[in-house]
Amino acid sequence: AAAAAGLRATLETRRRVVPVRDVRGVARASLVANGATAAIEVDADAEEVRLDGRRLGAAPVAEVPLSRRYLLA
Repeated sequence: AAAAAGLRATLETRRRVVPVRDVRGVARASLVANGATAAIEVDADAEEVRLDGRRLGAAPVAEVPLSRRYLLA
């Protein structure tokens, strides 16, 4: 729809604009240049995420901008 609506002219690009098809089945393993996949483990009880055995995490924050309180009417 974007290609038919003139997206190329709107973006003022010389690149070719084409519709994308049949991408629902594309996974990381389908990519030619990036076939590496890491093992991801999520433990909801311990609130822990591990990537290839390494624990991922971030320090808790005191304030979150644009949190739910801004969405109340």
